Amino acid sequence: MTGTQGKAPFPYFDPLQRLIALAHERGIQVHAWLNPYRANMAPNWSGLAPNHIANVHRKFAYPYGVFLWMDPGAQVIADWIVAVVKDIVTRYVLPVMQGQNTQGQGQDQGHHGWE
Repeated sequence: MTGTQGKAPFPYFDPLQRLIALAHERGIQVHAWLNPYRANMAPNWSGLAPNHIANVHRKFAYPYGVFLWMDPGAQVIADWIVAVVKDIVTRYVLPVMQGQNTQGQGQDQGHHGWE
């Protein structure tokens, strides 16, 4: 939205709430899609905000293949994911929330999983 991760839009508005409102005006449902363990679209910390989960808990972030992944076995990461999901379902009216934790984690790391 602003071109800088971690920087809120100015003037401030809630982008997801705005998306939901505009979609509902047009009869469109908005579904949440979470990929909770992928921390970056590159196998490094480049471009991540200082408060990004991969920087806050750096010892649980691992370059693997073409991505940076968060450790699903670390309790602090599991707790963070639960907190994010609770925040989403508390603040927004969404008919579906989909979670995916395997995209791109296979042996073939030469693609981004959506091809």
